[in-house]
Amino acid sequence: MVQGAVESYLEELSDLVSFPSISSNPKYKEDVRKCSNFLQEKFADLGAKTEIVETSGHPLVVSDISNYDDALTLAFYGHYDVQPIASPEDWKTDPFTLVEDNGKLYGRGTSDDKGNLLTAVKAAEIALEEDLRLNFQFIIEGEEESGSPNFESGLKKSRDMLDPDVVIVADGGWVSKDIPSIEYGLRGLLYMHWNLRTAGKNAHSGAVGGPARNPLLELFDVVCKCLDSDTGEIKIPEIYDDVKEASSEELEHWIGTKFSVEEFKESYQLEKLRFEDKAKVLKSLWARPTFEVHGCVGGYMERDSKMTLLPSDGQLHVSMRLVPDQDPKMVFEKIRNFVGDKNPDIEVKSVSHVEPYLTDFNSPMVKAAAESLEETFEKPAARIRSGGSIGAVPIMNRVFGGGDIIIMSFGLPEHGAHGPNEYFTKEMAKGGMEAYLNFFESLEGEK
Repeated sequence: MVQGAVESYLEELSDLVSFPSISSNPKYKEDVRKCSNFLQEKFADLGAKTEIVETSGHPLVVSDISNYDDALTLAFYGHYDVQPIASPEDWKTDPFTLVEDNGKLYGRGTSDDKGNLLTAVKAAEIALEEDLRLNFQFIIEGEEESGSPNFESGLKKSRDMLDPDVVIVADGGWVSKDIPSIEYGLRGLLYMHWNLRTAGKNAHSGAVGGPARNPLLELFDVVCKCLDSDTGEIKIPEIYDDVKEASSEELEHWIGTKFSVEEFKESYQLEKLRFEDKAKVLKSLWARPTFEVHGCVGGYMERDSKMTLLPSDGQLHVSMRLVPDQDPKMVFEKIRNFVGDKNPDIEVKSVSHVEPYLTDFNSPMVKAAAESLEETFEKPAARIRSGGSIGAVPIMNRVFGGGDIIIMSFGLPEHGAHGPNEYFTKEMAKGGMEAYLNFFESLEGEK
């Protein structure tokens, strides 16, 4: 049945990719709406109770196929919105036309997240046809790529329709093509703008340089007091106080995976790392907080040019990846107090935050999902945490009151999510359906 599902999968993915559902650009509001309507019709065809849940932004599509009172209910989370096309000239094909080439399926959203989402939907469709004793629910949002600003309000509006025993996040992927991966934890995120104004206008450095303050230098000075750039250690007092350390069992499992530091460097074109010990790299990626500067605004910004104006103001874009049990709001206060102590004129503004998430490494659901991957792909599966963040996950954890949320998806680093020539593959779509079905079969009759 899976082979037949792959053919209809390609037709439906072609339809999904054709919607330029870019949530961050109001120009595409109607396209986002059309994509949500397409999904609602898809679920209605499956016999689901399905609703378009309005929010103050883009809607959620929520669906329920519950045929058994005494069976487990699995809810799938995914998103139908996509990233903008930052550099159209770098695409070899039209981003919103699905193009198949030697098993690769090119198009915006094929990997993140339309292709992965549809893999889960098709697997559930097969399970329904085979009368597996499971109930399925779907929570699909249209603003994940914009930070999920209205997801919580939409989810709460849908609460009466949703009562899952476990949530499967169909968004994300594997460490590498050789390491089937189940993610049971996510880092959180705190994103900030640091602003400093020292003058009413830019001025000639020959006229004012010396007594005049330079806002960019002062911002950089404080940043350098926050982090040891050689080791990555954060120097802000008490910042590690609430960090929940990874267990020795977790670390032993991570080290025992086929993760290769050299392949990691090659995948992301990293010329040199701060450290290359495998255990330290994995712990740093999955279980330690980070402090990063992503951009600087102020003064003259053209590369390889020459300008001697002294800027009147500057802004740094700063973020921290957080780990359990760090609270983004408490971390923000520690940062703001530290920066204020070093330079009281700097305004530290919180732009957005996402809480970290962690379920039990030894959860039966996590183990069953990993075993399903091993059975399908005939390779050892890794139970890992993700270094990234998915804003919807901690929200679902709060709204649903606990229970396992696991990330079981089939994207690979080389698929190029968010970049030009993004693609998914027929091989991963087919394997993903088979893995989900093996997982479903292991859970049938569990409740």
